[in-house]
Amino acid sequence: MISFALPPELWLHVADYLTRADFRSLVPVNRTFFDLFTPSLYSDIIIDGTGYAFMSSPEYTSRDQVLKPKARRLLETLEKTSRLRGYVRRCMIKNLRQNKTLTSPEPTDPQVLLFAETVKEIFILVGRLPSLELVTLHRLDIPFKWIFYICSQPNISLGIVISACSVYDPVELPSDRSFNLTSLSISTSNIRGCMPAMIQMTTLSSSLRELRLDTSHTWTLQDLFKKHMDSPGISLPKLEILEIYAIDLDHLEFFRSTPNLVDLRFKMGVRLELGSSPIPVNLLPKLRRFRGHTPSFKAFITGRPVTDIETADTTGFSYMNNLGADDNIAFEDFSPNFGSSVDILSLTWRNCTRNQALLQYVSEQCPKIQHLDLTPTVPYTKEELEKRLQTVKGLKMLRSLRITSLEHVPTVRNLEWERRQCEALTSEGSPHLVSISFSSLIDWNRKIDSKTWTPSGDGLPVSEMFARSGTYGDHGYMTNLPNLAELISLQDL
Repeated sequence: MISFALPPELWLHVADYLTRADFRSLVPVNRTFFDLFTPSLYSDIIIDGTGYAFMSSPEYTSRDQVLKPKARRLLETLEKTSRLRGYVRRCMIKNLRQNKTLTSPEPTDPQVLLFAETVKEIFILVGRLPSLELVTLHRLDIPFKWIFYICSQPNISLGIVISACSVYDPVELPSDRSFNLTSLSISTSNIRGCMPAMIQMTTLSSSLRELRLDTSHTWTLQDLFKKHMDSPGISLPKLEILEIYAIDLDHLEFFRSTPNLVDLRFKMGVRLELGSSPIPVNLLPKLRRFRGHTPSFKAFITGRPVTDIETADTTGFSYMNNLGADDNIAFEDFSPNFGSSVDILSLTWRNCTRNQALLQYVSEQCPKIQHLDLTPTVPYTKEELEKRLQTVKGLKMLRSLRITSLEHVPTVRNLEWERRQCEALTSEGSPHLVSISFSSLIDWNRKIDSKTWTPSGDGLPVSEMFARSGTYGDHGYMTNLPNLAELISLQDL
């Protein structure tokens, strides 16, 4: 029998492991659960439209048909109850699409008018959520004025995520207006006509902590850089995370606007025209994490306190602004810790074409590394992996290791081989290792005070199935077919 007399903080701890469906089931149980779990039920809401279906059917003439039934009921509930509005922290609005282009500020098509009125009611309601922290807009066709509206609400510090949206009808922002944006992320959206207004909004948001712009349009990026370079004072004093496509030598002064930036990410595979000299150290003095290709290491890592690096090798031929195999920097050209002024603690290297050379460099020049994630260009055999693990054993501070290089079937024999490698790495290498992966199918974990390595991951059901049926021989090749039911269950994994 469930005891409802447990302290509320224990029930709230339980809530961390529950889903939205669980909350819907628990709230009606009794008054205690209603009071405890109602805030969790409404903390994350989704307002889901019917997509193009509304505009493609002439018989759709009701506002209710623009939204899915659950979304309609949710809006009605929030409109009636101010207490519930106060619980909402994160809101996603999605699938409000129209297949008719608005060419006039006052469209006369009844369906377009109905759609516009519904969008207006949704955004006005969202603007009345007093505790709102994040708004995600996905697959919407909306005028820019509604983004401006929710960002203009007083006493709300808000993050905005815009993905797969079409935003039209830009508005001119008043120069004396300030915004409390905490984060802005724009990806795969048709927003070019409104991008200047979005960029202007970032210059008026001194509280912005995270900015992600997934655009390769040169004029958009130059507009961003120039507006902040021309802005009086420091325009992005709190910015900590910046993800952009690229930057060039002429706009490096942009970083004077970001004195507290700690995480800088560039689009992988893109050539950065930065010259041959490092960027002055007084720019980006607090940089801790960097994502970009090796040709940009000298510019952004040298002399800075970078501890985390994410990079990748490039293959093929160079083409215009795209890097090629010839652009990969040789490891002998790097100083210790890739030029960082502190020890490298985490390194992620995708599509690595020089994995043995990389491991040797890391072992000799980054001895205090704690997290290593290496994905080679081609898979290894067991023998090749064992050879490389001998080098890894020299990293005595390592806590997690991912070398996703094996493609063998996770049979019992292969899992035993992996377990032995894990045990050897901790006994002969780093005693701090608690997480190891040799493939994308199996992860190995242990508690720091235990010597027992336990497998987990998507490959375990496959291993258990073939262990029961005895279908794999010593080398992992199929010797007997499992029964049809097991084959069907395998397809569902």
